[in-house]
Amino acid sequence: EMLVFGHAGYPVILFPTSMGSYHENKDQGLIASAKWFIEQGLIQIFCPASIDKDSFYNKKIHPVHRIENHIWYDKMICHEIVERVKNNPRSTMPIFGHGDIDSPEKALEYKNKFGLDGMMIGRAAIGYPWIFNEIKHYFKTGEHLAPPTVADRVEAARNHLTWSMDWKGERVGIVEMRRHYTNYFKGIHSFKEYKQRLVTLDDAEDLFKVLNEVEEVYFNYQFV
Repeated sequence: EMLVFGHAGYPVILFPTSMGSYHENKDQGLIASAKWFIEQGLIQIFCPASIDKDSFYNKKIHPVHRIENHIWYDKMICHEIVERVKNNPRSTMPIFGHGDIDSPEKALEYKNKFGLDGMMIGRAAIGYPWIFNEIKHYFKTGEHLAPPTVADRVEAARNHLTWSMDWKGERVGIVEMRRHYTNYFKGIHSFKEYKQRLVTLDDAEDLFKVLNEVEEVYFNYQFV
């Protein structure tokens, strides 16, 4: 159940308090206080019901099922409200989506399903900045770009390490860079020895030597 106030404008979601009702914000006078903005088409307010009694406050079911129910609720909110806002001809609000977009196929699915104007990509780009060009190329041609070569990955890791040290200082830059090597070189067989050296060495010159060695040893490596 959900109350909707307004015909256009900036979308605002007002959730009820814990175990509250979908009409709570109306009953408490919040909608009345925004009446002028609603009537002028400046905002559109959505007041969905909560699912507290079936998720985190439901002590009768296993915690896993509580989380599953909340995830379902979260998706329902995104689908119901995003689609209403996007399909409203009186609304000019751009819609941006996010949520585990980790492939060109999933990006296209989100774009087609929700009519997104843009996307935010976080974790999928960590150690793999090529995903942005891959998505744009896939949108344009329907085909996949060739994966980055080992040389491409080494160059990106080398630049990342350099910029990290420039920004944080050599010691902190080296340490903070360690968590990124796995993503940069993901999928390369028999890489454990090099990874171990990359995450244990403390000298920048030694690290660059290892990266150069990786580029030479895996020069002709083909990703499957």
